[in-house]
Amino acid sequence: MSPILKVAVVVALILIGPVMFFGSKDLSLKRGFSKVAIGDTTMVVTAAMGKPESEVRAGLQSKVEVEYRYSAWPLPTVWSIDFINDKVAAKTEK
Repeated sequence: MSPILKVAVVVALILIGPVMFFGSKDLSLKRGFSKVAIGDTTMVVTAAMGKPESEVRAGLQSKVEVEYRYSAWPLPTVWSIDFINDKVAAKTEK
C-alpha cells in the first residue's frame, strides 16, 4: 500500500468517528422526541431523550415553568419541550 493511500485511510478513519457520533445522536433525539406526548411527566421525557442539554426556568410573564432543550451540535436542529406543573405542555422542533 502506498504512503498516500495509508494517509488517506487514516484521515478517513479519524473523520468518520465524529460524523457517526453526531449522526447517531441526532437520530436518537428525533426518535425520543417522537415518543414524547403532551401530558407526559419529566421522568418520561428524560427516559425517552436523556438528560437535557439545557434547562431553562421561565420568568413570571410566561406560563411555561421549565423548558428542556436538546440539540446535536453542530447540526442545526433544536428540540424544546415546555413543562407546566411537571407535565409536557408543548414541544417544538426548530
